[in-house]
Formats: sequence, C-alpha cells, structure tokens
Amino acid sequence: MNAPDRLPRPSVTPPVRVSPRPPSRRYPASSPRLRRDGVSPGLAVETGLQLAVNVTVSLGAIAALVHLVPSYQTGYQELEQLQEEVDMTRSQVQLLQGRFSRYFDPTQVNRLIEEETQRVDPQRVPIVWREPTSDEASH
Repeated sequence: MNAPDRLPRPSVTPPVRVSPRPPSRRYPASSPRLRRDGVSPGLAVETGLQLAVNVTVSLGAIAALVHLVPSYQTGYQELEQLQEEVDMTRSQVQLLQGRFSRYFDPTQVNRLIEEETQRVDPQRVPIVWREPTSDEASH
C-alpha cells in the first residue's frame, strides 16, 4: 500500500570471501575411456549393430514385396475375370427373370396359349378381310 516500489541498495558491496581450495585428486574414471574423436568403442559397436539389423530388416521387407507384387497382380487379374463372369451372369438372370414373369403372368395366359398352340380364344371374334367387289365399291 504505501510501501516503496524499490528497496534502496546499499552503496557498499560486501566483500567476497575466497576460501582456499584443496588440491583436486584424480580418481580413476568410472566411465569407459574415450577415444581421441570423443566416441567410445562400445557406442561405435552398438551403432554398427543397429545399422546392420536395420539393413537386414529392410532387405527382408524388400524381398517380401518382390514376392507379393506378382501374387497381387494375379489376384487382380482373377478378380477382373470373375467380375466379367458376374456381369454375364447378371444379364442372363435378367433375361430369365423376364421370361419367368411373362410365363407366369396370369393376364398373359391366353396370349401364351395362342403362341404355343394353334388354339384361339373362344371369346375372340375372328376378322376376315375381303376384297371389295365392284358392286360394293360403287355404293
């Protein structure tokens, strides 16, 4: 509330104490010795093994693809042949369904009897066309 925004700084800096350091002793390194270029031999071997395994897996995947592509193509060709046969069979089914509906339609029974036999519907009146004679033509 009424506190100042900044605290005043002391004009005198406190003296820095320097304590004497004991001489450092060299202990044997717990990590493996590094080569001159900074890479440890274990790390190089591990990286080489990982690279070899990755190359082997990649070659296996490529070999599998080489075997799968021809079988995929033959399967695709068989699918096309089956599709053609299905289309032909569909057209035959449609033709046969049309015939079936025609033969078993109760409204077309009389017409089918006339087509298959020489019988004529008894209720049907035959129409006979004649050539007009000269007497009938003058009327």
